[in-house]
Amino acid sequence: MIRQFLAVLLLIAFATACARAQDAREVILAARRTPVVEVIDATTLDTIARFHFDLRVDKLQPSADGRELSIDGYPRDGGCCRHYLLDLASLTLTDRNIRNYPIVYLPSPDGHWRFELRNFPGPSLTTVNLDTKEALQLVPAGLLPQDSEGNWAATGTWSGERFYLYVASANHPGFLWTVLPGDRQLGPGIPVDPFNAASGCRNRLPISKSLVVSGASLFIFEPFGSKADRTGVCQTQLPGGAWKLDPATGRLSAYIAPEFHFNVLRASQSGSTLYGVDPGSANWSGPVRLVSLDSQDGTILKTRSFDPGVLQIAVGHLRGVPNGDVQVPSRKAGE
Repeated sequence: MIRQFLAVLLLIAFATACARAQDAREVILAARRTPVVEVIDATTLDTIARFHFDLRVDKLQPSADGRELSIDGYPRDGGCCRHYLLDLASLTLTDRNIRNYPIVYLPSPDGHWRFELRNFPGPSLTTVNLDTKEALQLVPAGLLPQDSEGNWAATGTWSGERFYLYVASANHPGFLWTVLPGDRQLGPGIPVDPFNAASGCRNRLPISKSLVVSGASLFIFEPFGSKADRTGVCQTQLPGGAWKLDPATGRLSAYIAPEFHFNVLRASQSGSTLYGVDPGSANWSGPVRLVSLDSQDGTILKTRSFDPGVLQIAVGHLRGVPNGDVQVPSRKAGE
């Protein structure tokens, strides 16, 4: 009887674990500024489902608990750059009635903070405590004045409870700050080593630079396929790939995937894998490639080609991953 009871308990535990595994599955979400979002298996890079919206989806991000999608998109009837939330359990789409640009919203992994990046009239970081509603604006000090030859641009990313803020310009490799929730000033930034220098290459303003955290590693890279793409003004081939960045010293090391010119890099939740999109050319004429690579040594794991056109991705765990095609009803603010 005891053995039978233990066997039943083991079966229940196994079934519960399987249900949880199916309930929260790591996927890649791919948006192409169309009404269709592809749900892609993070291991095989195969499409397993599609969401069909009544709007053109530009960018999206799953919530930390995998129950919602945060979406930036364009209504079919016009307008620009609106923000939506999709509840995955009910497929309820809510128009948040706000325009995201030029602010970039970066929620903390624990859901208690929202950091907001602005670049106009100059770079700044606003930290919002979602529990107390206190908001603090942090402005990098010591930057040279902005002019037509050296506008500063800010980007950033979370790493657990830390936030990395990176500010650079066309004529300066930039500074890095490690920001903790509750910090009331930035202090001096860490100078970052220069990278992606190319002879005979005229700078366009600003030169884009992006960060991605994968596990305990911080990577920096120059995105291609954006408005700041330097491909058309360079006489030589620009370096691709990404560099590991030491946030304590600003030093670069571990140059990985030089054969790819990434527009974006995203990390798996475990930090073992990076997922990147290579636009193939400055105007996304292809071949557009989605690639997965080992974040420790840069080994290419899988690649998949897409038709020409902008491809944006997000990586995260979704609860209740659908199969096949799913139609998402539209919903306006206040309904």
